[in-house]
Amino acid sequence: MLRRASIACSAAALAPLCAAARQVVAAPACLGSASSSASFADPVGGTIADNATTDFTLAVSGVGNYLWDVDLTTFIAHTWCSDLDISLTSPAGTTIRIAFDFGGSKDDVFYGTLWDDAPDAAITDALFVDGAVATPLDPEWSLDVFRGQDPNGIWKLSITDDAAGQVGSLSSWKLDLTTLSAAPNQATTSFTRSPSLAISSVGKPTVVDTLRVAGLGPTLSKVVVHTAIAHTWCADLNVTLTSPGGTVVKLTTDNGGSFDNCFDGTTWDDDLLDNCARYVYADNVVAAALAPEGALGGFLGQDPNGVWTLTVADDSNSDGGQLASWGLTLTTCDGAPPPIVFCTSGTTSNGCTATIGASTQPSASFAHACTVTIAGVETQKTGLIFYGIDNSAFTPIAWGAGNTSFLCAKTPLQRTPTQDSGGDPLVGPCEGVLALDWNAYQLANPTVLGNPFAVGQDIFLQGWFRDPPAPRTTNLSNAIQLTCQP
Repeated sequence: MLRRASIACSAAALAPLCAAARQVVAAPACLGSASSSASFADPVGGTIADNATTDFTLAVSGVGNYLWDVDLTTFIAHTWCSDLDISLTSPAGTTIRIAFDFGGSKDDVFYGTLWDDAPDAAITDALFVDGAVATPLDPEWSLDVFRGQDPNGIWKLSITDDAAGQVGSLSSWKLDLTTLSAAPNQATTSFTRSPSLAISSVGKPTVVDTLRVAGLGPTLSKVVVHTAIAHTWCADLNVTLTSPGGTVVKLTTDNGGSFDNCFDGTTWDDDLLDNCARYVYADNVVAAALAPEGALGGFLGQDPNGVWTLTVADDSNSDGGQLASWGLTLTTCDGAPPPIVFCTSGTTSNGCTATIGASTQPSASFAHACTVTIAGVETQKTGLIFYGIDNSAFTPIAWGAGNTSFLCAKTPLQRTPTQDSGGDPLVGPCEGVLALDWNAYQLANPTVLGNPFAVGQDIFLQGWFRDPPAPRTTNLSNAIQLTCQP
């Protein structure tokens, strides 16, 4: 059976359904790629055929072509919920299990369920109560599998009732989508630890190890975990990962039965379809690739920099092992394009060519630091950094007759405070450096040009410094274009 709907979730008549799910949070830091949220609902649904499969479809259109996040809400009434096999298929044809055979003999436990990659709502841990809605829940397979696809097109919710006699219906269902206008710039970095910590066979021990992450962009788009945990009787183990922000995700709790060394070389990844709670284990055979019990997608959008904590708790007194090593593969969504260096640096009387750079794009909300640095300045000379905010229809202007520098920023211009370039003249004539802490300057000077800056605002910066023998007795660096981010 096939039922189709295509209704944006904005009409007043859909208010109860639209309000049923948690508010979607836009991707906050796929910088440089605009994000937006939209909801699409089928408020009609239909009967679920007994002992058969019923497909319900929903048309999505007008949203960004890069899917960042999707949540599903279902209102399913059924008198024996474990009869149900629920799956979701994207327009690209990817199908994931939402829930196969969960809910036992209980009634209507999915009537109002928000399916979301939450860090602490594993369906395998859910305690179902007759007539009570279980929400929110992690689906059996992660919704993260859909990330990066084009969500425009037909989505399909398939519900199979795999036993005769008990019946139900779908009253309505909804998709909450967060999309980007384009694929973000992403970078992936791995970190490892080899603590070789013994897990005692006495006293129900808990082993804790930490890993410090630094130097990454401010927003996580994916987390993969690697563990080498040797242990006899794997079901004794409860393994969790805690982010620097304090979010805790279960990798496994009480899985693996009486088998040994199941997780001694396991990669934990939301995109994998072998959920650790459903996996068929074997003695001394490593489960090399598993989806965790909780959703690593619960870390989505957090800052990865700081201390991550792996906790391995043994809830029995009789078997032991070792945490040999563990690691993280972190993908950050820093979508902001790199700063653009342009124009030409002048050559000073001592042959110096001052070169400008920036640590990252600035943030309108001061969410992260931005430092502008000019190296190769004449040693121990007075200088400053100046900027403009509009370079439209502007052609660089020669910095006077005989001078090789160019003015690369269009007036009006804002000067920042003068500073000494420093450097040791015994080392060389080009050891000077000029630096500007962008956040500190803007916070201390609320009335300067451009302040407060809006997301998307361009800034054109350049350096000026003394060079007494040169024409005009000064010289200029090259220039850099920054674009203000959220």
